[in-house]
Parts: sequence; C-alpha cells; structure tokens
Amino acid sequence: MNYVIQDLECVRKAALSRTNSINTSKLTKKMKYDVLVQIIEDALSKVHCKYALDLTNAIVCNTPVNSEMHVELTKTLELFKKTKKEISKTIKRSKVDPITEEYISHVLRVLEYNVE
Repeated sequence: MNYVIQDLECVRKAALSRTNSINTSKLTKKMKYDVLVQIIEDALSKVHCKYALDLTNAIVCNTPVNSEMHVELTKTLELFKKTKKEISKTIKRSKVDPITEEYISHVLRVLEYNVE
C-alpha cells in the first residue's frame, strides 16, 4: 500500500504546480512556440494527474483500470512529441516562429487560461 501512497503524493505535488493562468509579459517576451509548448505540457500534466488518480482508485478498489484512457493519453503524448519536434525543425529551417498571436489566443481560450 506504500506505493499507492507514494504515487498519490507524487500526483498531489504535480497538481499543485499546475496553473490556469499566464502572465502577459511571458506572452510578449518568449517566442510563441515556447509558450504554446508550455501550455500543452501543462494541459497534458493535468490529464496525467487525472489518469494517475483513476489508476490509484482502481488499485485501491480492486476494479479494472480504464485502458481506454491509458491508450488515449499515450497517443496524445506521442502526438505532442512529434509536434514539438516538427515545430523545432520548422524554426531551425525558417528562423521564424510558426505560431501566430491569434492561435495562442485561441489555445488560451479553449483551455480556459487567464491572462494576467
């Protein structure tokens, strides 16, 4: 049972480090792709926390693990890695940030981020 408690503590720490806000200076100082990658990593971390809690609950209650969530999370992580790699390649080739201000605004709205 100690491993379950350790996993829950890990999830709790991860959840506490996540936020739903981003400051305006970060949006203006950093390249848009850096901000986008950070936002996506943050969103994926929140999903991972939910998955870890569901997994822990399944272990404690001796119920089946939601394998569909595991598959979807794995696919999403792989897609994120590929996207991050492609963005990096594009920036190296063109020396231009491929992410527009409008797209960042759209992502912030969809993920319900507050801009401070």
